Order: sequence, then C-alpha cells, then structure tokens
Amino acid sequence: MLHIDHVYIRLLSSQLSHFKQKADELYNFRCPICGDSQKNKYKSRGYVFRRKDALIYKCHNCGDSRSLGNLIKHVDSNMYSQYVMARYKSGVSPKTTDSKPEFQFDTPVFAKHSPGKLLSSIGAVRLSLLPDTQSANQFVKYRKLPPDATRGLYYIDDEEKLELISPKYKDRIAGHAARIIIPFCDKEGNMTGLTGRKIDGGLGLRYLTLKFNADDEPLIFGLESWNGREHTFVVEGPLDALFLHNCIAVAGADFGKLDGLVDKDNTTIIFDNEPRNKEIVKRMEKIIKNGWTVCIWPEKTSEKDVNDMVIAGQTSKEIEGVINRNKFSGLQAKFKLSGWKKC
Repeated sequence: MLHIDHVYIRLLSSQLSHFKQKADELYNFRCPICGDSQKNKYKSRGYVFRRKDALIYKCHNCGDSRSLGNLIKHVDSNMYSQYVMARYKSGVSPKTTDSKPEFQFDTPVFAKHSPGKLLSSIGAVRLSLLPDTQSANQFVKYRKLPPDATRGLYYIDDEEKLELISPKYKDRIAGHAARIIIPFCDKEGNMTGLTGRKIDGGLGLRYLTLKFNADDEPLIFGLESWNGREHTFVVEGPLDALFLHNCIAVAGADFGKLDGLVDKDNTTIIFDNEPRNKEIVKRMEKIIKNGWTVCIWPEKTSEKDVNDMVIAGQTSKEIEGVINRNKFSGLQAKFKLSGWKKC
C-alpha cells in the first residue's frame, strides 16, 4: 500500500543525508548509492517519488533507479525486513528482485514517424517558431546552444501531453512542467524516444526520458546525422553532442550499447568531468577494460561537461582539441584515470 511506503521513507529519513520532503509525494536527499557530489556536500540528487501505486527511487547523479524496497534494503537491512512484513500484512509484496526496475509493459505498436509529425500532433512546437523572449529560447541562449543544431528541438507547455505519444506511458507522467523536447531518432530519421529538459525551477525531474523502441535496443541521440566512416565522439548528454563534430550521446550513459554499432578503434568516449563521482569512475574503468578510447580531462579543466565549457567561453574547436590531446586507451588510460580520479 502507498501509505506504507510513505511511512517507511520517513522512518529511513534519519539515515539519509540532507533529507527533505519537497511535496506530498516527493522526497529529496543525497544519493546513498553513489554518495552524490564529492565536490559539493550540499548537493542532493536522490529523489523518491510516486509512480502509480508505489514510491520509487531515482538518482540524477549516477542514474540509479530502483524500487523503494531495494533502496531500504541497501540502506538498512533490518528495516527492510520490517518493511517486507508490513507490506505482506497489507496484502502487497514488495518487488525487490530487480535492483533497477524499469516499469515493464508490453512493447507498444509504434508507427515510424519523423519527430516533427509526431510531436506537432500532441501540441509541441519547434523552438524556431517561438519568439526569442519565450522561456525555452531564453534557455537556449543562456546555454549557448548552436542555432543550426537547435532547429531539431521542440517545446511543450505541459509534459503530461507526452503520454499521448505512446500507450506505454499512459497515466505515467504526473507533472505539468514545460520542457524542451530533444528527439532521439534512428538512422532513417524516425523517432525512437525523447528527452524532455525542464526549463524552470521548482519540483520535478530535470530530465524526463521516454523510450519507444524495444527495451533491448539502445537509445542513442544523433544517429540520423552521424557518419560511421568518420571519427566518432560519444558523450553522456544530448545537449553536449550538439557542440562536437560527428558526435552521438547514449541515454543513461550506457556505453556498452555501442558494441557493434561504432568502430571501437575510431571512437572516443567522453564522460562528464566529475573525478570524485564514484559511479563515473567505475564506468570509465569498465570501458577502458573493454578496449575503448576515453577522454580523461586535464586537471586544469574545471567545468563539468562540454556545454559548461562553451558557456565558460571555449569554442567547439578548442574543446575538440583538448579531447584529442587527452584521449587514451589501454594501460595508458588506466594510468591517467588513476591520477584523474584523485583531482
């Protein structure tokens, strides 16, 4: 029962750093999975919020997603036993077999459409058709996104309208925030998913990602303009990909999905510049072990990602130059990583 979830997240609160209840069904605290930001002890990017008849957990630092039961189990095994018993007595068994539950649905029959046709059908508008004073275009201006690259971005005034795109997400989007829509397409230009970037403050998830293709297919941004014969840059976020030549972005930073798609010997994987983030370091170690070339940012680079570097005044060519001078593989990459993670 939902009320049991609320009782137990409050009981767990004393063990969660910087715990706050931000709304009736929204709780925020530092992520106990990855430890959250190592540079800023006040950053709290773990959220517990309602999905249908239960509370679930999501971290916007490491990307961890799990049921409330699995969160309790990770933090306090004794409390987890009590939680299981309480749910059992109420007639509901907690789902804890999957550490990262993605709500399972039958794969919808999803007709192939270009983003423009599909998004306009639910009321989304191209950014280029909005006045410069509109909040979405003000966001684009602040982030210094390249004008030619933003022609493929859209704006929607109420995120709940996104439910209309696919039956997979019916009754799954509870908020009403305005968002910039970043479409993900296959090589033929058919939309396979999207990310909605929240453009104002307040409650709610900063990024909302919807996937329309099969669960085992990768969700990759930029494939429709990607040239597999040229050197490929791979980043974590789609907005970062807009600044680099022949660049793609993998949703959820699951770079393992690149196997068989790109030429490993002609690709550089670029993680965010967060050396104190244990989850990122762990992913980098795995990628290096699997034979990929990675960018290991020099110590003098203080910005978190490519977009932040542009805002700080660097050009795309300058950033590409830094990447090319600091890309490593094999033993050299392991050695460089050992130094970088101590920065």
